[in-house]
Amino acid sequence: SRRMKRMVPNEHKDDRYWEKRKRNNDAARRSRENKRHVEMGMRARTIFLEEEIALLRKEVSVLKTKFSL
Repeated sequence: SRRMKRMVPNEHKDDRYWEKRKRNNDAARRSRENKRHVEMGMRARTIFLEEEIALLRKEVSVLKTKFSL
């Protein structure tokens, strides 16, 4: 539900307009960087958990063979 883009005529592009555009561009860049950091953290956590699961499965297998009749 985004608003439609409106073209701003050149005669309305004053200093206030350009300052607003600069702030928006900076905010968008920070938002993208934050999203990238969160995704990298989730990827690292996923890899860690997958490795831990593999170790736990191996441990379960060893214990099953040790205690099987």
